[in-house]
Amino acid sequence: MHTHQSSAPVRITLALPGLLAMLGLRQLIEQIPGTQVSGTASCRDSLARAMRTQRPDVLLVDPELLADVRMPIDLAGTRVMHVSPHPHPRSQAAETSSVCGFLSERSTLERVCDALEIITRCAGPNGSRGRCSRCPLSQSLRPAPLPALTERELEVFSLISEGLGTTAIGRRLGRSIKTIETHRENIKRKLGLASSMDLVDLARRWSRGESIDDLPSARDAP
Repeated sequence: MHTHQSSAPVRITLALPGLLAMLGLRQLIEQIPGTQVSGTASCRDSLARAMRTQRPDVLLVDPELLADVRMPIDLAGTRVMHVSPHPHPRSQAAETSSVCGFLSERSTLERVCDALEIITRCAGPNGSRGRCSRCPLSQSLRPAPLPALTERELEVFSLISEGLGTTAIGRRLGRSIKTIETHRENIKRKLGLASSMDLVDLARRWSRGESIDDLPSARDAP
């Protein structure tokens, strides 16, 4: 992580659909010396306009506003932090080089302040250098942990979350249908799921970053 040393204020744009989250973050940012909120947005159109006209140094954005890949928003040169009401990042977040980190609206005040301090003090333009592997914010991009699953089972689970069926997963991984079916049954058993429908539902929730704390296996874990 490179420390920001310029005398010019760090320009921050907030792009969040929730008014309370927007106001709360704005209040915290205004307490950080050398920063200013250069603009706000509550929908994708206003976000696109803000990025064109303001070119902020930092963007705090709900990932839902960036989800339409058919109409990409230019993030080059801007350090991006995903801010979401969900407790975990999307499963694809760690693979996106334009994102520095993830912040849940459920985070503690200390966690929020630390994350804001890191991203506003960094001088690296995220769009040009990719994600800094040594930055503490990069750790926040990991999806919700599923320690019960093996590496291969987690890979299958991730593909299920993308909407792939057994045959398509077998093709993707170069494995037989029977092998993938065995992985699916093992995943259901380990996560305490009763049916394939429950498996698909959980995988989709996990990929969106939604809470999976209501898992039977999570409730029974010591």
